[in-house]
Amino acid sequence: MRILGPLEVERHGSPVALPGKAHLALAWIAGARGPLAVRELDGALWGRNGTHVRVGRRHGILREIDRLLGRGHLLVRSGTVTLDPRGIDVDADRFEGLLGRQAGRREANLAAALALWRGRALPEISGDDPATPQLARLRLQYVAATYELASIRLAGPLAAPAIADLTRLLAEEPDRQPLRLLLAAGLAAGGRRVDALRVLRSTGRPASPGAAPDAAALEQAILNDERDALSAFIARTEPLM
Repeated sequence: MRILGPLEVERHGSPVALPGKAHLALAWIAGARGPLAVRELDGALWGRNGTHVRVGRRHGILREIDRLLGRGHLLVRSGTVTLDPRGIDVDADRFEGLLGRQAGRREANLAAALALWRGRALPEISGDDPATPQLARLRLQYVAATYELASIRLAGPLAAPAIADLTRLLAEEPDRQPLRLLLAAGLAAGGRRVDALRVLRSTGRPASPGAAPDAAALEQAILNDERDALSAFIARTEPLM
């Protein structure tokens, strides 16, 4: 099951087509990343009137999902519904597992985790869905992993792809000042001082008081073309999470 993007399901190597409400229901169940109250599922599927919908309609949808996934992969108990983690390989689990490996091949683990990301996780889910906090957490992990991988690669032969990744991510997350600072430092370290200053001085939200000294020091290093200071700035980059 892939949720790091639009919902995709495969069984024995073949795509599983989930019709209508079954697709939406499985997106919400998978996005919850744990037990989801059936009353919340009802509300997600049918809106404010969800709690008044006949129980049989929900049961029918859940039976259809269970049939398509393989019997027993959907667990309904004590007013909640969840996926059986023992029987379903979910890309988000592999993503978080790779990110959790701190020792050893950190760069390779980060790259492998980010390769699983296909876009916004479960775009089928609206902003007020009960699963939204879990998806927001996955998004933050993605941003932090991209940032960390870029900070590693800016000092080596993969600096150009790292710059491209930071540029794209900053366009999506313009208010994240650490992204802006790291991108500016990377551009300047690669000799693109004009581009670096443009990035540094472009406006998202005003930098927080704690970030202002770093921004000022970085700007001076760029203006003076202090390559050692730029490299040191990149090397001491701290994780976002």
